[in-house]
Amino acid sequence: MICTKKDGYLRKLINSDLMISWMATLSSGATVYGDYDRPDMDNPWYRLRDHCKETGDTINKIELYMFGAESMVFFEICEHSLYHGIGERLSLNQGYRASFPRWQYL
Repeated sequence: MICTKKDGYLRKLINSDLMISWMATLSSGATVYGDYDRPDMDNPWYRLRDHCKETGDTINKIELYMFGAESMVFFEICEHSLYHGIGERLSLNQGYRASFPRWQYL
């Protein structure tokens, strides 16, 4: 089950625990949140992968999400092209490679 609402668990994770997470916008228009360490739930990336396999949904955008900060686009697919957003800037400017699941391996 994917997390599609900012429920009490997600609000605590972001606002109190100050966890950096992500929001995914799917081709269906749904927004999915990375609700890490939710009791009795698998990693949110795996749940999102399974959801996409079951429904045929695809990920159109990933944004980084953190309390007190503007969300930042990590990548976005716009009319058949890929906008890398902050992910590309981090990689090019700082030599940093984000630890980001590669969908073909999940």
